[in-house]
Amino acid sequence: MSVKKEANGRRSISVEVEVPGTPEEVWDAIATGPGISKWFVPAQVEPHVGGKLVLNFGPGMDSVSEVTAWDAPHRFSATSKGLGPNAPEMATEWTVEARAGGTCTVRVV
Repeated sequence: MSVKKEANGRRSISVEVEVPGTPEEVWDAIATGPGISKWFVPAQVEPHVGGKLVLNFGPGMDSVSEVTAWDAPHRFSATSKGLGPNAPEMATEWTVEARAGGTCTVRVV
């Protein structure tokens, strides 16, 4: 994991992990509502630019993002409002890259 802080104060965190599976299998787990719901929280994904990514953390605690890039099964990104008054937007990008031996690298920034 790496943490960066730019001169303008913007921060980013990057995590990269190797997982078993084809890009299509990994994509299903990280970029679809049923896939995300299996390992994280209940989720709905509209699979296109301009679509919504909704994560349900409990009653009245939905996190709603707008899909800003969609290139299945390789890359998608989404942007959401910050979590407090005057908080900056949060942008997240997921990429999937096939590796030898039936694995993929997943990178989240």
